[in-house]
This record gives sequence, C-alpha cells and structure tokens, in this order.
Amino acid sequence: MKHLLTVLSCCLSLTVTVIAAAAESPPRRKSGLWEIKTTVSNTPRSFTAQTCVDQNSDDLWTQEADPDNQMTCSKTTIHKEGSNWVSESVCKIESSTATTRAVFTGSFDSSYRVESHSTYTPPLMGIKEGTTVMEAKWLGPCKPGQTPGDIVVPEIERMKKMMQGGTGNP
Repeated sequence: MKHLLTVLSCCLSLTVTVIAAAAESPPRRKSGLWEIKTTVSNTPRSFTAQTCVDQNSDDLWTQEADPDNQMTCSKTTIHKEGSNWVSESVCKIESSTATTRAVFTGSFDSSYRVESHSTYTPPLMGIKEGTTVMEAKWLGPCKPGQTPGDIVVPEIERMKKMMQGGTGNP
C-alpha cells in the first residue's frame, strides 16, 4: 500500500508542479468543491478526492503539491495547443528522472480532464513508464467547515479507520 501511495503522490506532484511553473498562466479552477477521479496505470484501482478551491489562491495550492520537496525539476513548460493546455517537465525524483507530458482538456469552471504520460529513467520503484488520467468536475460550494486547500480522499479516510481498529471497507 505504501508503494501505491508513493507512486500516486509522484504522479500527482508531477502534474500539478508543471501547472505551477507555467510561464503562460492557464485558467484557474472555479472556486468551490471539486471532485477529482484519478486513475494511474500500473496500479490496481483508481481513487477519488474532493478538494476545496478558492480561485484567488488556487496557484498557491498547486505550488505546495510536493510539501516534502522530494522532487526537483530542470524543465517545466506549458503552452496552448488549440483549445488544450499542454505541459512538459523533466524532474528528478529520488534517483530517477521523470519526463512527463500532460494534456489538459475541458473547462476549468465546470469540468476538465488531464492525461499525463511519464517515463522514468532508471525505473522508479520498478516502474519504467505510466499514464495518469484525472477527471475533475465542479460539485458546488465547499462544504461547511472546509477551507481552500482542504483535500479529502475517502479511500484514505477508510484505511485510517481500519488501521485504528475501526470499521471501513477498503
């Protein structure tokens, strides 16, 4: 399980780090509650997260995607291709170099999709390459008590309960 969380963390960090380093500013997400379903190749299942976004501070959230600073990037670019945003990065993660290309489609006020493909040289934890697909949709205002930047991953909450001896279905 720790291996899966590490791979997922790396894939998500690569995707949002490229957004944060963009020379040309991509559109910001609409303020409110967003649900993001993420599927990563080489993993057995997808997961869904909900995040509370404030359009004015959304860039700050993306810049903090790798709080442990375990990744350094030598290249981060983003540009438009037609109506899509395309990002490319070369980042060092542990002893591996990850080269990533991500294509962002849709609208940032109701829904969007990100498909990113990464290669790892040498392989990262035995993985040579992988594709991450994120499908996001705006749900409405943030829930009472939520503040911008709050992220809830129900699957992880269930695992925490199970590890603490409570009930939860994996």
